[in-house]
Amino acid sequence: MNSRSFERTFRNKARHAPSPDPAALRELVGRTAPLAGPHAELKAVAIALVLLLGLAVDAHTDLVGQFVVSAVVWTLWALLLHAETPPWRRALVRATAFAMCAELFFSLGLGFYDYRFHNVPAFVPPGHVLLFMLGPTLARRLPDLITVLVPAVAVAYALWAWVAGWSQFEVLLVALFLVAYGHGRSRKLYATMLVLALLLELWGTWLGNWRWQPVLPHLGLATTNPPILAGAFYALFDMYVMRAARRVHARAPAVAAAPA
Repeated sequence: MNSRSFERTFRNKARHAPSPDPAALRELVGRTAPLAGPHAELKAVAIALVLLLGLAVDAHTDLVGQFVVSAVVWTLWALLLHAETPPWRRALVRATAFAMCAELFFSLGLGFYDYRFHNVPAFVPPGHVLLFMLGPTLARRLPDLITVLVPAVAVAYALWAWVAGWSQFEVLLVALFLVAYGHGRSRKLYATMLVLALLLELWGTWLGNWRWQPVLPHLGLATTNPPILAGAFYALFDMYVMRAARRVHARAPAVAAAPA
């Protein structure tokens, strides 16, 4: 049997294979989540250092320096994806493409925020995915209390910002966050990412890597630089990634049937 015949046979078997149990599929996706394997802590530290130091270098250099930072981020992205299972690898590649489209839409399209050179730096899309990869690692180590505490604080802050008049955008952001919370299955991850995204947003805007507009174009909503709840976008991104991962795993019966 030649390679093409084998591939067709495999696809036919996968197409007619019984649908995996949703609960088992979610358990598999969570168990094999990024950085779940050996040296997870070391990989998490590498991601944190590359993101934090990369932004610091980008803030004090020109386009050539930005290219170097991008090369380092993409290299780490490639190395970490190579260590993942094939289904997760495909899901994270899709997530990177999704992150690029989102950046082009919100930054260059809507103009909600601007980068230093009025572009979308090449390190940003893989950076979003690297930050996502940190999420499950940290979420596994945080207490379950954050699934209640983080949304409660987010709602309280959004209402306070609205009443005080310095940011109406926060109410929209907290609504998006609650949508992810209500329809997603990874609430602890969403809560973790809201905090992680806040820390990265504060670092990037303080360094001057990007700047949010005081009044958002097309919406006319006042906001701060950065919006404190900008991590709500990450919650939606995480929900997309986790659902994409389940779809990819569901089409890989050999992986789905593998023992823990």
